[in-house]
Amino acid sequence: ACLRAYNDWHIDEWAGSHPGRFIPLPLCALWSPQLSAQEVRRVARKGATAIAFSQAPETFGHPSIHSGAWDPFFAACQEEDVTIAIHIASSNMVVTGDSRETPIEVASTLPCWNSLTCAAHLLWCKSLVKYPHVKIALSEGGTSWISGFLDRMERQFHLQRWMKSDLGGLRPTEKFRRHFLACFICDPSGLLLRDRIGIDNIAYEVDYPHSD
Repeated sequence: ACLRAYNDWHIDEWAGSHPGRFIPLPLCALWSPQLSAQEVRRVARKGATAIAFSQAPETFGHPSIHSGAWDPFFAACQEEDVTIAIHIASSNMVVTGDSRETPIEVASTLPCWNSLTCAAHLLWCKSLVKYPHVKIALSEGGTSWISGFLDRMERQFHLQRWMKSDLGGLRPTEKFRRHFLACFICDPSGLLLRDRIGIDNIAYEVDYPHSD
């Protein structure tokens, strides 16, 4: 009830105060794939086109995307044409180092690499074979890591053919371009490699008034 109340306020009052300018991003019920699927369908009827999700729900004690438990959620997102928005640091797997002496600069440098880990899990997730039209936005994930990531994926896919990896008849780069939107704020290297990444898979975002 609290989640629905928040999402209703977020869509109707916050985003609704400036239609066409504010785009709502409701939350899913991360503790329940079934409730999340229901919420996707409910907020879609209210005009929402995206919903927030975690980089790794299992790090909060919830089912992994590899378990199949999230299939109702993926199915709902595909059927309702709702994009899954996954923000950096939206899990407990944030790579910062465990030392108390680790400087804060390390924490501010590494979050984008969590998007790499998240993308790897999603690309090899069987659910994306079952639901080939699911769209995923890697919010604030950056783009400069993607070309090397795709190179590694392609090499692994080719050299480890004995694993019989199934990407729905696609190669890793094709799979990435089908499902993902990479969002960046300031990423000169990523722009230089835009053709390797896929020009239609890159979105510019603004983080004002945040320091990024």
